[in-house]
Amino acid sequence: MKRITHFLALALLPILLAAQTGVLPRSSAQEQNVEPQALLNFLTAVQSTPDTELHHLMVVRNGHVIAEVHPSPFRAEDAHTLYSASKTFTALAAGLAVDDNLLRITDRVGSFFPELLPDSVSKELSSMTVRDLLTMSSGIVPDWEMRSNTDNWRRTWLAKKVINPGKQLRYDSMTTYMLSAIVQDVTGKKIIDLLRERIFTPMGITMADWEESPEGINTGGWGLHMQAESQAKIGMLICQKGMWEGKRLISAEWIKQMTSKQISTGNPNDPPSDSNQGYGYQTWMNMYKGAFSANGAFGQYIAMIPEKNMVVVINERSGKGGQMLLHIWNTLMPGVKDEPVEPNAEAEKKIAKMLSAWTMPIPKGKKSVVMSKPVEKANAAFNIKLKGAPDLIIEPRGGIYQLTWALKEGPMKSVPLSFDTWTYRTNNTRPPYSITPHGRFSGLGSQWTTAGNYAWTTSGTLAIQVQWVNWISARYISIDFKNMKVTLRENYTGKNEVFDILSF
Repeated sequence: MKRITHFLALALLPILLAAQTGVLPRSSAQEQNVEPQALLNFLTAVQSTPDTELHHLMVVRNGHVIAEVHPSPFRAEDAHTLYSASKTFTALAAGLAVDDNLLRITDRVGSFFPELLPDSVSKELSSMTVRDLLTMSSGIVPDWEMRSNTDNWRRTWLAKKVINPGKQLRYDSMTTYMLSAIVQDVTGKKIIDLLRERIFTPMGITMADWEESPEGINTGGWGLHMQAESQAKIGMLICQKGMWEGKRLISAEWIKQMTSKQISTGNPNDPPSDSNQGYGYQTWMNMYKGAFSANGAFGQYIAMIPEKNMVVVINERSGKGGQMLLHIWNTLMPGVKDEPVEPNAEAEKKIAKMLSAWTMPIPKGKKSVVMSKPVEKANAAFNIKLKGAPDLIIEPRGGIYQLTWALKEGPMKSVPLSFDTWTYRTNNTRPPYSITPHGRFSGLGSQWTTAGNYAWTTSGTLAIQVQWVNWISARYISIDFKNMKVTLRENYTGKNEVFDILSF
């Protein structure tokens, strides 16, 4: 019987994973009372934003997807890291514990970890509450390097000086980590498991993972890994005050508190922006009336506008912080109406064309070139020895190149590169990561998917692009045989590292 059950589970797995995408009904903008021209203006603004790579975008009105794009090589089924947009999910987990009377926002933080408290407990530390964590007002000055310098995150954090808890927002991912630790303490479950049981599974979300600390606790303030459509579903759940398909998954009162201003942010004398509208429970208040959002580094957004029954999900790599939210408020929302809108076949046609043609740029050049010595032919195998870096190995196999190169993340396992298209491979090659917390990637499994391509430029330089499609990271490699240089760029920093070629 166990064998049969196991076989059925394996057989159904591809169906369950496929069900993550394409589940929400699709519709035109006009059918959901959104002016097609406004949607076109929004998509145009997103596409033309400089210093930005769009990975996933989904616009939902009245529970219907009216626009989505996953620019090649990204695909709808690829999960994406959410960075600090994870924080809003931690607040949901805290709300479940509160709903179950296992936690109160007035509970003292120190009471959960008496064995980890410093020898001398200050009055300020003693008075710090769960609400102070929810509102980022712990009173502890953020230390963004702490998670990279110790395995004992809770003890180290509790030993820090506390100043006037509950009074001032000091944005800090470790504050959210402590909230995750408390929820795990009172429920006996990691927050990812609690959310799976109570929210994700009832909503049909089965593809979600969360990084863990060296202490075996979900990181809370970052590290959630989820598909765009699942993010949209969570946005819909929050807009619907905790209801999903007629069933209450979390209390309306908790959702109200999460999404209401609980503490001030920024300088009130500054011009209005999405960073100074206030903060709820691990959720940002926005400039657009009644809107709030889950925000993450490099442009991870779940923007929610309940009064208009709207959710917009964006996953990207951007150096333009907050620009996408402005595009939503300034170009999309003016066209969202409560009454029917006029058809606009021309705009709808342009939208369809734009979405179908939206891809990430790939290197331009030739598939093969013949160069002067010392490189005789482009289809040769190269074992390039570099100064200050591991060897870079490129070898042709079956019409494509195979790239092997490792830097900080460990061995790169034979990533395939195709000319003028993307070739995918799933293996255990870890992506570059913009942060270095101890235990990073723990909890996310070991399988990563790369998409790679190459082109020989007219100058005889080999340009290579590798994108981790179920993450955020890309690596761009330029091999200049004439000048004996290799240039490496990571997409999230934009900085170039240059290595001398010693031999090949």
